[in-house]
Amino acid sequence: MNIKVAKKEIANSIKAYLAKDERGQYLIPTTRQRPILLIGAPGIGKTAIMEQVARENQVALVSYTITHHTRNSAIGIPQVVDMHFDREAFSVTKYSMSEIIAAIYRKMNATNLKEGILFLDEINCVDESLAPQMLQFLQCKTFGNYKVPDGWVIVVAGNPKEYNSSVREFDIATLDRMKRMEVEPDFDVWLEYAWKARVNSTILSYLYSHKENFYKITITSDEKKFVTARAWEDLSDMLKAYERLEYPITIDLVSEYVQDDEIAKDFIEYYHTVKNSEDMSTELIMNARVFDKVHRVAEAIYNCEYERYFAKNVLNMTNDIFEIYRRNMSDFRYDTYSVAEVKRQKISVHEETNFLSEIEMAAMKNAIKFVDDIAVKHARGMDEIFYAEEMQEAVSKEFEDVLPNYERVLLDTRVVIREAWDFAKRCLTEEQMALFRKEMSSNYHIKNFGNWADEPLMDCGIVICD
Repeated sequence: MNIKVAKKEIANSIKAYLAKDERGQYLIPTTRQRPILLIGAPGIGKTAIMEQVARENQVALVSYTITHHTRNSAIGIPQVVDMHFDREAFSVTKYSMSEIIAAIYRKMNATNLKEGILFLDEINCVDESLAPQMLQFLQCKTFGNYKVPDGWVIVVAGNPKEYNSSVREFDIATLDRMKRMEVEPDFDVWLEYAWKARVNSTILSYLYSHKENFYKITITSDEKKFVTARAWEDLSDMLKAYERLEYPITIDLVSEYVQDDEIAKDFIEYYHTVKNSEDMSTELIMNARVFDKVHRVAEAIYNCEYERYFAKNVLNMTNDIFEIYRRNMSDFRYDTYSVAEVKRQKISVHEETNFLSEIEMAAMKNAIKFVDDIAVKHARGMDEIFYAEEMQEAVSKEFEDVLPNYERVLLDTRVVIREAWDFAKRCLTEEQMALFRKEMSSNYHIKNFGNWADEPLMDCGIVICD
């Protein structure tokens, strides 16, 4: 199966495991809830989908790479304690709580979520000294003397043996206690994710035209050549930074990520051809232009969404401040900071749960700083006292700069979409137009943003306050 199907199957399994009957008992007893085993090549997105599943299902996530653990950290440290049996004293070995089990309880305390996912990566590559304990964990859901809490679903992942010489095969008895899924690379599925992750458009157009280079691992006795989905995404981040800083994009840079000399050379030639060529007659260049236009539209919408979230957070914080004033009927004294502290605590929880998207988190953090700066600017004296009327006037004045910026970004977004649409109608062949429509329609940031196809953003449908 591909990673998208695996994600859906994992989500369904978690919902089934956590479903309860009218008496509040799990429909599937915890003893019958098999750990989920994901087997797939490195860099395919196994860890990423676990974060997505946890966020979309509003459950906690504790994630570990098990090869980073020693026997003591995984199962606990042995301690000698005195115990009495039949009125005789004995020295007995007792283990402290496993670091992994403790992490689950810490997550529960931090998020107030009692159900979640325990995800252990590289499960089939554990050290020899830890292997027996891993088998016990998979079969009994315990680390040492401590059990994984009820309501926590175990998901483990590993690489096939051909990709990792340290892989240990599970025996049939262990496999028969797990829910096994094998995941294969799939470019079309990854492309959907790549749009959402805002992967560099030149990389996307290159891989669209060279799908055979999306994921390739070649291992011989003399060398290892490989390129993975993870490598392309990481290269994308570096390309965006280099382009912004106007640093040269070289074969050496690409080879640091794409560790296959032929593919690295092919991509860097494509990159410079696309960036420097004005020739609109070749299909290769036109496909690159299509991806570039879609990418520009998605980036404009992303920026517009950020401004919307930012404005909403500023408004919400301002309302919170005035509510404190109305409730206390007193001068503001630290009240703004109290609100900001509440927001910071919320951010801390969101960071633990991973429920907020990247853009929502950035907007919330910057909104807190925005209101904090206003408070500091208008504070009086050492006690940082200011009055409600003054604060209201200060926020209103500062906020006048926020709304026009949001409106400007919204207008810019309309322009970018209109230009992309006009370009498509003017320059694209029927086949290229089909590609343009397909990518615009499937792009995560675009598809819910107004009617871009017929009357581009005549009514974008975006408001500051829902």
